[in-house]
Amino acid sequence: MAPIVDKEIQEMNRRIHLYHQDAAVPSIGERTVILVDDGLATGIPTRAAIEAVKKLNPSKNYLFGETFPFLCCGLFLQEFSSSLR
Repeated sequence: MAPIVDKEIQEMNRRIHLYHQDAAVPSIGERTVILVDDGLATGIPTRAAIEAVKKLNPSKNYLFGETFPFLCCGLFLQEFSSSLR
């Protein structure tokens, strides 16, 4: 399993460098953050986005999406200032 994990970590780091080109993470403290998910199904990618945003301490955060399965709604309502469909 370790070789697979190592390979995935390398790929993740490659993509981070490609997409961000070593740019600093923008400061969002004291700002309002709006996350948009156009097809929330399992909620796993959205959960990762939530965790990343929470670490940056926004003043408010909102989640908008095209579809929200009932189970995901309950999970995300506690995380955001507002979750809307």
